[in-house]
Amino acid sequence: MNKPKLTIEGLLTDPFFIDYCLNDKETEDTNPWKHYVPDHLQDKERYDQAKSYVLLLTGKIPEEMIDSRLAEFKLLFQQRKDRKDPKLQLKTKLRRSLFVKMSVAASILLMSATAIFFYLNQRKKVFKFSDIRGETVYAPQKQRKTLVLADGTEAILYPGSRLIIPENFNAEDRRIGIVGQVYLNVAPQPGKPFIAYSKHTRTIALGTSFYVRDFENSKESSVLLMTGKVKVTEPKHGASQILEPGTSVVLNHQSLALTRKIFPLKEMEELSQSRLNFENADMPTIISKLELYYGVEFDLSQCNCDFKKITGDYSDESLSAILGTISFINQLNWKIQGQKIMFEPRTK
Repeated sequence: MNKPKLTIEGLLTDPFFIDYCLNDKETEDTNPWKHYVPDHLQDKERYDQAKSYVLLLTGKIPEEMIDSRLAEFKLLFQQRKDRKDPKLQLKTKLRRSLFVKMSVAASILLMSATAIFFYLNQRKKVFKFSDIRGETVYAPQKQRKTLVLADGTEAILYPGSRLIIPENFNAEDRRIGIVGQVYLNVAPQPGKPFIAYSKHTRTIALGTSFYVRDFENSKESSVLLMTGKVKVTEPKHGASQILEPGTSVVLNHQSLALTRKIFPLKEMEELSQSRLNFENADMPTIISKLELYYGVEFDLSQCNCDFKKITGDYSDESLSAILGTISFINQLNWKIQGQKIMFEPRTK
């Protein structure tokens, strides 16, 4: 995070700094000030002063500040008491100086009060997937679609998926909506987190890359982190988890339980390089790879089968060819409905 010109006025109009002041220990890891402040002690005096204005205006005054102000008042009172008949000129000078200081302080406090007012009102409004409206970008049923957003973020939409981009995207914030599977390589913007909403999850990131999977009529949704750090939240009850590279979280749509999973490093490398290799892979491993690689879902509820393992490089094979191979060696039929693939026993 780069803050070359750190001013009190700038701090008081920064909603993330206000959040850091009001929710010190509970501030999310994605708030840039949580990492900047401890690492830049040369600016401590400035942001301490700005923080004191924020606390004064919200009524959250720490005891040490009260004690400090009380001591200053006692000293000033004693100096006033000991002063003997000050000259009129000195009185005038002091009054002018006091007036200037009060004017500056009033301007700063007014600015801070306005910023805090909008911040607190913004916190009251809880955004959800249905609030995301704007241009909708569609990916065709049989191919991916790649686009670069206004902030420089790369988005890859998998077949049949949708991306909703508000008209004011990247103006004050970066919020998008997702249906299906979308891979995002987020452009870093200090002080402006990237928030991806699906029907069942909310993912907050700064500069990172991750997958969001949330298909219509699905039993679960998931987020897989490739690089950086994200916070994934289940909006209804507010349960959340912080992900690190190589981890994913799966949300059960019925129980709303979040389950954390580890994604093997080798599989992550293959995925990022668009390689699809199987080495004596069982069906759960095959499904996990195919779902991410092609942006589809599998439903095995109609087939209680003992699937044979697979070995080989299928990077250049179509999904239909791979499904044909699985069906042939297991004596099954397969069909696809939307983004869902199902296997069924062959009728004799």
